[in-house]
Amino acid sequence: MRLICFNVNSWPPTAKNAAMSVTSATALSAAAAASKPAQARATSAALARWLSERLDADVLCLQETKVSERKLAEIKELAVLKGYESFWSCSRPPRTGYSGTAIFCRSPKWSPTRCAEEEVLPATHIFDHIPGGEAAVEALGLGPSLLSPPSYEGEGRFLEVELGEDLTLINVYVPNAGDREADGGVRAGVKVAFLRALRRRVDEILAQASKEGKNRGVVLCGDLNLAAAREDVCLKFDFDGLYSPEEMSALRALMAPPMVDAFRRLHPEATAGSAEGQRGFTVWDQRSNARSRDDGLRIDFFLVSDNLRLARCEVVADIPWPWSDHAALLLEIEEAPPEALASGGGGATAAAASSAAAGAPPSSPPAPPSPPPSSSLASRPLLVRPPPPHEPVPQSSIKHPRWQPDPRQPTIAALFGAAGKKRVAGGGAVAAEAAKKKKEEK
Repeated sequence: MRLICFNVNSWPPTAKNAAMSVTSATALSAAAAASKPAQARATSAALARWLSERLDADVLCLQETKVSERKLAEIKELAVLKGYESFWSCSRPPRTGYSGTAIFCRSPKWSPTRCAEEEVLPATHIFDHIPGGEAAVEALGLGPSLLSPPSYEGEGRFLEVELGEDLTLINVYVPNAGDREADGGVRAGVKVAFLRALRRRVDEILAQASKEGKNRGVVLCGDLNLAAAREDVCLKFDFDGLYSPEEMSALRALMAPPMVDAFRRLHPEATAGSAEGQRGFTVWDQRSNARSRDDGLRIDFFLVSDNLRLARCEVVADIPWPWSDHAALLLEIEEAPPEALASGGGGATAAAASSAAAGAPPSSPPAPPSPPPSSSLASRPLLVRPPPPHEPVPQSSIKHPRWQPDPRQPTIAALFGAAGKKRVAGGGAVAAEAAKKKKEEK
């Protein structure tokens, strides 16, 4: 199972860039010339290709979508994609078009079985997802009962879905602490409360699964707006001055067992002292072109329960840098082999049975048998098991090549023909000439 987490810093422009990266400018221009619906269909088809072929994503979790509910209805071609169901948590008035999260799930293999949940934080609202299924998503925000205004109610910072009997997925965009001195630490207080609420929710999910005898895994991903340790921050930055002790305490609690930082588990060698492009950073300051020097931080995470088998966790290197100040993060979780399903049990149970048949003791206690998957679930559910005491850590490098313009992406000249070429060639001179002519006409 391939999951991708990406703070897109506004979905509409990023989605359009993604669509143009897998199709020709001529095709999009021809569709636009035909009609607006034809343009929308062509853009949607290209975006679906980018998601299913270029990223090969089973699940895509977005943060900072900056799409209001009203805007979402106007750009359905960027949300209704063939082969996927999408779920959206949008910010609401008075801060529309701000923050926001979304989840795309490959359909029908990973169609969620439940997308509405109990109240986790003090305030909730429900926003139905884009057509393609019958479930609703509950968007959770921090209400005024937690702290005095300004609050984070209705900012669309939380989405939770259940992917079958094996996995609960939580997608979050943690509030930024802002200027602690200017607001007296109010925003930092809300951030800490948000992190603590996330930990409570994780504990509730795991406790309920244990009560029901299920070996359920949990994945919490997103932009946490915090770096976990000194090795996650460029050496040029003062790590000790970045966050308050309360913020760091709340983050450590969120990452406490049985939750595991997937990237750090698989890449202990990727630190701030590593070579450029191998530090595992996920965000950079675009204004100072810091990404070209890899002067960044690692604040985007996959936190997973330790009963999931991790295959890979990597920074996605082939998404052009200008699309966002964040990099995308990839997580691969192993799935149960077909032979395990044929035996009628989960992966861990089947492995234990095979070991017993061979006359050898099982390497770990067998997990409780999972109920058979429903027709809407994947034919190969996730493989969950109790972790061994000393799991080997694979060593691999992370490549972050310096960004080069993609020759497949259309230029202004290609999109607008002769007029575009004139604008590119003339630059400010063309605008100055037009202004002078307008003044003479007056």
